[in-house]
Amino acid sequence: MAKLLRKVASSWNLDDSAKRDKRDTYVKGLYELWEQVSTRKDPYLTLSPSDLPRIKCVDLLGESTFHEESSVPGFFRKMTHKKLRDYPINENNEETMGWHRRSKAFWSQTEKIYQGLRPIKQAAMMCGAMRLAFNAYKRTTSDGRQVTLRQVSGWKEADFADEIFHSLFDDEVLHSKHWYARDAWQSGKPQKQPHVMLTLAHEYEGNDSSLLCGEILAILATMLTRLESDFFKDHNIIPVMVLSFMADLKGRVLQAYFADDGLVIYKSRIFSFKEEAGEKSAELFLGYMGSEMIGATAVKRLHHSIPGDEATAVTEVSPAPAVQGASSTPAVQEVHLACPVVQDASSTPAVQDSSSLP
Repeated sequence: MAKLLRKVASSWNLDDSAKRDKRDTYVKGLYELWEQVSTRKDPYLTLSPSDLPRIKCVDLLGESTFHEESSVPGFFRKMTHKKLRDYPINENNEETMGWHRRSKAFWSQTEKIYQGLRPIKQAAMMCGAMRLAFNAYKRTTSDGRQVTLRQVSGWKEADFADEIFHSLFDDEVLHSKHWYARDAWQSGKPQKQPHVMLTLAHEYEGNDSSLLCGEILAILATMLTRLESDFFKDHNIIPVMVLSFMADLKGRVLQAYFADDGLVIYKSRIFSFKEEAGEKSAELFLGYMGSEMIGATAVKRLHHSIPGDEATAVTEVSPAPAVQGASSTPAVQEVHLACPVVQDASSTPAVQDSSSLP
Protein backbone atom coordinates (compact mmCIF):
# COMPACT_ATOMS: atom_id res chain seq x y z
CA MET A 1 0.00 0.00 0.00
CA ALA A 2 2.71 2.47 1.00
CA LYS A 3 4.70 1.77 -2.21
CA LEU A 4 1.61 2.40 -4.32
CA LEU A 5 0.90 5.66 -2.48
CA ARG A 6 4.47 6.85 -2.99
CA LYS A 7 4.34 5.98 -6.69
CA VAL A 8 1.17 8.03 -7.18
CA ALA A 9 2.51 10.85 -5.03
CA SER A 10 5.71 11.09 -7.09
CA SER A 11 3.64 11.67 -10.24
CA TRP A 12 1.85 14.72 -8.85
CA ASN A 13 3.18 18.18 -9.62
CA LEU A 14 5.53 19.87 -7.16
CA ASP A 15 6.28 23.53 -6.48
CA ASP A 16 9.72 25.22 -6.47
CA SER A 17 12.67 23.17 -5.26
CA ALA A 18 13.04 24.78 -1.82
CA LYS A 19 9.41 24.20 -0.87
CA ARG A 20 9.46 20.80 -2.52
CA ASP A 21 12.38 19.69 -0.36
CA LYS A 22 10.56 20.72 2.80
CA ARG A 23 7.26 19.20 1.71
CA ASP A 24 8.98 16.00 0.57
CA THR A 25 10.57 15.69 4.01
CA TYR A 26 7.17 16.01 5.66
CA VAL A 27 5.48 13.64 3.19
CA LYS A 28 8.18 11.02 3.78
CA GLY A 29 7.70 11.29 7.54
CA LEU A 30 3.93 11.05 7.22
CA TYR A 31 4.11 7.97 4.97
CA GLU A 32 6.47 6.30 7.44
CA LEU A 33 3.94 6.89 10.22
CA TRP A 34 1.11 5.68 8.00
CA GLU A 35 2.98 2.45 7.33
CA GLN A 36 3.64 1.89 11.03
CA VAL A 37 0.07 2.58 12.18
CA SER A 38 -1.94 1.03 9.32
CA THR A 39 -0.28 -2.37 9.72
CA ARG A 40 -0.98 -2.69 13.44
CA LYS A 41 -3.45 -5.28 14.70
CA ASP A 42 -4.08 -3.60 18.05
CA PRO A 43 -6.52 -0.64 17.66
CA TYR A 44 -4.86 1.18 20.58
CA LEU A 45 -1.54 3.04 20.62
CA THR A 46 -0.19 3.75 24.07
CA LEU A 47 1.41 7.10 24.83
CA SER A 48 4.96 5.83 25.21
CA PRO A 49 8.19 6.52 23.29
CA SER A 50 8.48 2.85 22.31
CA ASP A 51 5.01 2.81 20.75
CA LEU A 52 4.90 6.28 19.20
CA PRO A 53 8.47 7.55 18.75
CA ARG A 54 7.46 10.16 16.16
CA ILE A 55 4.31 11.40 17.87
CA LYS A 56 4.16 13.87 20.74
CA CYS A 57 0.95 14.39 22.74
CA VAL A 58 0.23 17.72 24.39
CA ASP A 59 -2.65 18.20 26.82
CA LEU A 60 -5.33 20.26 25.07
CA LEU A 61 -7.06 21.42 28.25
CA GLY A 62 -4.02 22.11 30.41
CA GLU A 63 -5.20 19.63 33.04
CA SER A 64 -3.04 16.53 32.83
CA THR A 65 0.54 15.51 33.50
CA PHE A 66 1.47 15.05 29.85
CA HIS A 67 4.94 16.22 28.91
CA GLU A 68 4.60 19.73 27.46
CA GLU A 69 7.24 21.65 25.55
CA SER A 70 7.51 25.38 26.24
CA SER A 71 7.16 26.03 22.51
CA VAL A 72 4.19 24.36 20.85
CA PRO A 73 2.27 26.33 18.21
CA GLY A 74 -1.50 26.29 18.04
CA PHE A 75 -3.66 26.44 14.91
CA PHE A 76 -7.19 26.61 16.35
CA ARG A 77 -8.60 29.25 18.72
CA LYS A 78 -11.58 27.76 20.51
CA MET A 79 -14.80 29.77 20.61
CA THR A 80 -15.20 30.84 24.22
CA HIS A 81 -18.25 29.96 26.28
CA LYS A 82 -19.16 33.67 26.42
CA LYS A 83 -18.95 34.08 22.64
CA LEU A 84 -21.02 30.94 22.12
CA ARG A 85 -23.69 32.44 24.39
CA ASP A 86 -23.56 35.63 22.31
CA TYR A 87 -25.28 33.62 19.57
CA PRO A 88 -28.43 32.32 21.31
CA ILE A 89 -30.68 29.89 19.49
CA ASN A 90 -33.52 31.67 17.72
CA GLU A 91 -36.55 30.57 19.69
CA ASN A 92 -38.88 31.99 17.01
CA ASN A 93 -37.54 29.65 14.34
CA GLU A 94 -39.87 26.65 14.44
CA GLU A 95 -37.55 24.31 12.55
CA THR A 96 -34.57 25.12 14.79
CA MET A 97 -36.63 24.82 17.97
CA GLY A 98 -37.96 21.46 16.83
CA TRP A 99 -34.39 20.23 16.31
CA HIS A 100 -33.33 21.77 19.61
CA ARG A 101 -36.11 20.05 21.60
CA ARG A 102 -35.25 16.71 19.99
CA SER A 103 -31.57 17.34 20.72
CA LYS A 104 -32.22 18.02 24.42
CA ALA A 105 -34.28 14.84 24.62
CA PHE A 106 -31.57 13.00 22.70
CA TRP A 107 -28.76 13.95 25.09
CA SER A 108 -30.89 13.38 28.21
CA GLN A 109 -32.00 9.89 27.12
CA THR A 110 -28.95 8.66 25.23
CA GLU A 111 -28.71 5.28 26.93
CA LYS A 112 -32.37 4.50 26.20
CA ILE A 113 -32.13 5.71 22.60
CA TYR A 114 -28.93 3.79 21.92
CA GLN A 115 -30.03 0.57 23.57
CA GLY A 116 -29.51 -2.32 21.16
CA LEU A 117 -27.48 -0.32 18.62
CA ARG A 118 -23.94 -1.33 17.67
CA PRO A 119 -21.31 0.94 19.28
CA ILE A 120 -20.16 2.34 15.93
CA LYS A 121 -23.78 3.25 15.08
CA GLN A 122 -24.12 5.00 18.43
CA ALA A 123 -20.96 6.99 17.69
CA ALA A 124 -22.22 7.90 14.21
CA MET A 125 -25.48 9.23 15.70
CA MET A 126 -23.46 11.42 18.09
CA CYS A 127 -21.54 12.77 15.08
CA GLY A 128 -24.83 13.52 13.34
CA ALA A 129 -26.24 15.36 16.35
CA MET A 130 -23.14 17.60 16.55
CA ARG A 131 -23.21 18.26 12.81
CA LEU A 132 -26.85 19.37 12.99
CA ALA A 133 -26.22 21.73 15.93
CA PHE A 134 -23.23 23.28 14.15
CA ASN A 135 -24.58 23.49 10.60
CA ALA A 136 -28.30 24.03 10.95
CA TYR A 137 -29.40 25.68 14.20
CA LYS A 138 -30.42 29.27 13.50
CA ARG A 139 -28.95 31.70 16.02
CA THR A 140 -29.45 35.42 16.53
CA THR A 141 -26.64 37.99 16.44
CA SER A 142 -26.63 41.23 18.45
CA ASP A 143 -27.86 43.10 15.37
CA GLY A 144 -30.69 40.65 14.72
CA ARG A 145 -29.17 38.61 11.89
CA GLN A 146 -29.91 34.89 11.62
CA VAL A 147 -26.76 32.76 11.38
CA THR A 148 -25.42 29.31 12.20
CA LEU A 149 -22.26 28.60 14.20
CA ARG A 150 -20.69 27.26 11.03
CA GLN A 151 -21.30 30.56 9.26
CA VAL A 152 -19.91 32.80 12.00
CA SER A 153 -16.79 30.65 12.47
CA GLY A 154 -15.72 30.62 8.82
CA TRP A 155 -15.95 26.87 8.29
CA LYS A 156 -17.54 25.30 5.21
CA GLU A 157 -18.82 21.74 5.00
CA ALA A 158 -16.68 19.67 2.64
CA ASP A 159 -17.00 16.42 0.73
CA PHE A 160 -14.22 13.95 1.42
CA ALA A 161 -13.32 14.25 -2.27
CA ASP A 162 -12.61 17.99 -1.75
CA GLU A 163 -8.92 17.38 -1.07
CA ILE A 164 -9.76 15.81 2.31
CA PHE A 165 -8.95 12.16 1.49
CA HIS A 166 -7.31 10.95 -1.70
CA SER A 167 -9.24 7.97 -3.08
CA LEU A 168 -6.29 5.69 -2.24
CA PHE A 169 -7.14 6.19 1.45
CA ASP A 170 -10.86 5.45 1.10
CA ASP A 171 -10.74 1.82 2.20
CA GLU A 172 -8.94 2.68 5.42
CA VAL A 173 -10.75 5.86 6.45
CA LEU A 174 -14.24 5.49 4.98
CA HIS A 175 -15.02 1.78 4.64
CA SER A 176 -13.58 0.12 7.73
CA LYS A 177 -15.97 -1.98 9.83
CA HIS A 178 -14.38 -0.66 13.02
CA TRP A 179 -14.25 3.11 12.48
CA TYR A 180 -14.80 5.72 9.79
CA ALA A 181 -14.81 9.44 9.10
CA ARG A 182 -18.36 10.81 9.27
CA ASP A 183 -18.20 14.53 8.35
CA ALA A 184 -15.64 17.09 7.22
CA TRP A 185 -15.28 20.87 7.16
CA GLN A 186 -12.67 23.17 5.69
CA SER A 187 -12.09 26.91 5.63
CA GLY A 188 -14.27 29.09 3.44
CA LYS A 189 -10.93 30.18 1.96
CA PRO A 190 -9.09 26.84 1.83
CA GLN A 191 -6.23 28.05 -0.36
CA LYS A 192 -5.28 30.53 2.38
CA GLN A 193 -6.19 28.31 5.34
CA PRO A 194 -5.59 24.58 4.78
CA HIS A 195 -7.16 23.63 8.14
CA VAL A 196 -9.53 20.63 8.25
CA MET A 197 -12.07 19.48 10.86
CA LEU A 198 -13.42 15.91 10.99
CA THR A 199 -15.84 13.83 13.01
CA LEU A 200 -15.00 10.15 13.48
CA ALA A 201 -17.13 7.22 14.66
CA HIS A 202 -15.43 4.24 16.37
CA GLU A 203 -16.69 0.89 17.63
CA TYR A 204 -13.97 0.91 20.29
CA GLU A 205 -14.10 2.54 23.70
CA GLY A 206 -11.27 5.05 24.05
CA ASN A 207 -9.20 5.79 27.12
CA ASP A 208 -6.97 8.62 28.30
CA SER A 209 -3.72 6.66 28.17
CA SER A 210 -3.82 5.80 24.47
CA LEU A 211 -4.85 6.95 21.03
CA LEU A 212 -6.96 4.97 18.58
CA CYS A 213 -5.27 3.93 15.34
CA GLY A 214 -8.26 5.29 13.44
CA GLU A 215 -7.72 8.75 14.92
CA ILE A 216 -4.11 8.83 13.74
CA LEU A 217 -4.85 7.36 10.30
CA ALA A 218 -7.57 9.96 9.60
CA ILE A 219 -5.15 12.74 10.55
CA LEU A 220 -2.32 11.32 8.43
CA ALA A 221 -4.56 10.75 5.39
CA THR A 222 -5.79 14.34 5.51
CA MET A 223 -2.30 15.80 5.81
CA LEU A 224 -0.88 13.62 3.04
CA THR A 225 -3.76 14.41 0.68
CA ARG A 226 -3.33 18.16 1.08
CA LEU A 227 0.46 18.20 1.03
CA GLU A 228 0.40 16.26 -2.24
CA SER A 229 -2.10 18.66 -3.83
CA ASP A 230 -1.04 21.58 -6.02
CA PHE A 231 -3.96 23.54 -4.59
CA PHE A 232 -2.12 23.74 -1.25
CA LYS A 233 1.41 24.10 -2.61
CA ASP A 234 2.03 27.27 -0.58
CA HIS A 235 1.51 25.39 2.69
CA ASN A 236 3.78 22.98 4.50
CA ILE A 237 1.65 22.53 7.62
CA ILE A 238 -1.88 21.09 7.46
CA PRO A 239 -3.66 21.56 10.82
CA VAL A 240 -6.34 18.95 11.52
CA MET A 241 -8.95 18.92 14.28
CA VAL A 242 -10.84 15.70 15.06
CA LEU A 243 -13.98 15.25 17.13
CA SER A 244 -13.71 11.56 17.93
CA PHE A 245 -16.81 9.67 19.13
CA MET A 246 -16.53 6.19 20.59
CA ALA A 247 -18.28 3.28 22.21
CA ASP A 248 -19.99 3.77 25.58
CA LEU A 249 -21.16 7.25 24.54
CA LYS A 250 -17.78 8.96 24.86
CA GLY A 251 -15.83 11.49 22.86
CA ARG A 252 -12.71 13.64 22.80
CA VAL A 253 -11.10 16.41 20.78
CA LEU A 254 -7.75 16.14 18.99
CA GLN A 255 -5.85 18.91 17.22
CA ALA A 256 -2.77 17.96 15.19
CA TYR A 257 -0.05 19.24 12.90
CA PHE A 258 3.12 17.74 11.41
CA ALA A 259 6.36 19.72 11.16
CA ASP A 260 10.08 19.21 11.70
CA ASP A 261 9.48 17.77 15.16
CA GLY A 262 7.11 15.08 13.88
CA LEU A 263 3.39 14.68 14.52
CA VAL A 264 2.16 16.81 17.43
CA ILE A 265 -1.31 16.03 18.80
CA TYR A 266 -3.18 18.17 21.31
CA LYS A 267 -5.43 15.66 23.10
CA SER A 268 -8.35 16.35 25.42
CA ARG A 269 -9.46 13.89 28.05
CA ILE A 270 -12.39 11.57 27.38
CA PHE A 271 -15.83 13.14 27.92
CA SER A 272 -19.03 11.27 28.66
CA PHE A 273 -22.18 11.99 26.65
CA LYS A 274 -24.47 9.93 28.88
CA GLU A 275 -27.67 11.38 30.25
CA GLU A 276 -27.03 14.62 32.21
CA ALA A 277 -23.45 14.94 30.93
CA GLY A 278 -24.50 14.81 27.27
CA GLU A 279 -25.82 18.34 26.79
CA LYS A 280 -22.91 19.90 28.66
CA SER A 281 -20.32 17.92 26.71
CA ALA A 282 -22.08 18.77 23.45
CA GLU A 283 -21.84 22.50 24.25
CA LEU A 284 -18.11 22.18 24.93
CA PHE A 285 -17.57 20.36 21.63
CA LEU A 286 -19.55 23.05 19.80
CA GLY A 287 -17.06 25.58 21.13
CA TYR A 288 -14.25 23.59 19.52
CA MET A 289 -16.19 23.23 16.27
CA GLY A 290 -16.54 27.01 16.22
CA SER A 291 -12.78 27.49 16.55
CA GLU A 292 -11.07 30.25 14.62
CA MET A 293 -8.39 29.00 12.23
CA ILE A 294 -5.06 30.61 13.12
CA GLY A 295 -1.31 30.07 12.81
CA ALA A 296 1.27 30.30 10.03
CA THR A 297 1.00 27.29 7.73
CA ALA A 298 2.97 28.62 4.76
CA VAL A 299 6.76 28.65 4.49
CA LYS A 300 7.96 32.14 5.41
CA ARG A 301 11.72 31.63 5.41
CA LEU A 302 14.03 28.88 4.18
CA HIS A 303 17.74 28.69 4.97
CA HIS A 304 20.03 26.74 2.68
CA SER A 305 23.77 26.31 3.06
CA ILE A 306 26.21 27.05 0.25
CA PRO A 307 26.56 24.42 -2.53
CA GLY A 308 28.41 21.37 -1.30
CA ASP A 309 27.10 21.64 2.25
CA GLU A 310 24.06 19.77 3.54
CA ALA A 311 20.84 21.74 2.98
CA THR A 312 19.13 22.66 6.23
CA ALA A 313 15.70 24.04 5.57
CA VAL A 314 14.03 25.64 8.57
CA THR A 315 10.37 26.57 8.62
CA GLU A 316 9.54 29.69 10.58
CA VAL A 317 6.22 29.51 12.41
CA SER A 318 4.65 32.70 13.69
CA PRO A 319 3.53 32.80 17.34
CA ALA A 320 -0.09 31.78 17.71
CA PRO A 321 -2.38 34.46 19.20
CA ALA A 322 -3.21 33.95 22.86
CA VAL A 323 -6.31 31.88 23.57
CA GLN A 324 -8.59 33.21 26.26
CA GLY A 325 -8.63 30.84 29.20
CA ALA A 326 -5.71 28.79 27.91
CA SER A 327 -2.42 28.18 29.70
CA SER A 328 0.37 30.74 29.41
CA THR A 329 2.64 28.37 27.49
CA PRO A 330 4.49 30.46 24.86
CA ALA A 331 3.92 29.69 21.18
CA VAL A 332 6.65 28.40 18.89
CA GLN A 333 8.92 30.86 17.10
CA GLU A 334 10.67 28.26 14.95
CA VAL A 335 10.18 24.57 14.39
CA HIS A 336 13.63 22.94 14.26
CA LEU A 337 14.72 19.56 12.98
CA ALA A 338 14.09 17.36 15.98
CA CYS A 339 12.15 14.33 17.08
CA PRO A 340 10.87 14.77 20.64
CA VAL A 341 9.21 11.84 22.31
CA VAL A 342 6.24 11.43 24.60
CA GLN A 343 6.57 10.81 28.29
CA ASP A 344 4.49 7.98 29.60
CA ALA A 345 1.11 9.45 30.50
CA SER A 346 -0.10 6.43 32.37
CA SER A 347 -0.17 8.44 35.58
CA THR A 348 -2.75 10.82 34.13
CA PRO A 349 -6.06 10.26 35.91
CA ALA A 350 -8.89 9.26 33.58
CA VAL A 351 -11.95 11.48 33.70
CA GLN A 352 -15.09 9.76 32.58
CA ASP A 353 -17.69 12.49 33.03
CA SER A 354 -18.18 16.15 32.30
CA SER A 355 -18.69 17.45 35.81
CA SER A 356 -15.66 19.71 35.54
CA LEU A 357 -16.02 21.05 32.01
CA PRO A 358 -14.07 24.29 31.46
